[in-house]
Amino acid sequence: MNQDDWYVPVTLLPQLPPPPKEFQIPNPTDLLLDNGTTIHQVGTYYQMNMLKDSKLVKCCKPASVKLSESCVAWITENIVSSFINARLNYYIPQEDTCDSIGIHTDMRGDYALLYNLDTGGPNAKLTIWQEPDYPLIREKALVREDPALLDRIAEFIGPNNCWYLINLQALHSVENIIRPRINIQIKLENQHVQLIKI
Repeated sequence: MNQDDWYVPVTLLPQLPPPPKEFQIPNPTDLLLDNGTTIHQVGTYYQMNMLKDSKLVKCCKPASVKLSESCVAWITENIVSSFINARLNYYIPQEDTCDSIGIHTDMRGDYALLYNLDTGGPNAKLTIWQEPDYPLIREKALVREDPALLDRIAEFIGPNNCWYLINLQALHSVENIIRPRINIQIKLENQHVQLIKI
């Protein structure tokens, strides 16, 4: 991948092969725990909040599941030869949550390579935001709860049936989630991007 493209917030990569059917997808309800939290086998997530109609409400519940060794081997052979980690990633809407995952930059990793197994609904949109008077590419671990204070830079329905690379240092969210959003997520550092097999 051309290094000049690295700062683009989202890059679609249709030339990469789709994941094989043996990627097992646990039922999202199996990831919800009795104490109101979710299972996290990879990474550290927390549930964000967002202002909706002047009220601070919880965002969709995040969860993650470790991929099998055979799935990781397939990713290494076919998608990218080195990475931080790979997982099945979930955002699960509930009765007491809004339809967003929350606006943020990630705590770890510079990029994520993703493939949506379920987009979360026909109008679910990967959304890139920018804070006025700040650059598009920001520091890690930011959370912004009031979308009215931000500019929407780009929106992508899905993406569907396609690997895509997202710059995790741009403020981003997914909006309009009406059912669990499930994707394969491969966390990358800067040096891994040039190892993507395109």
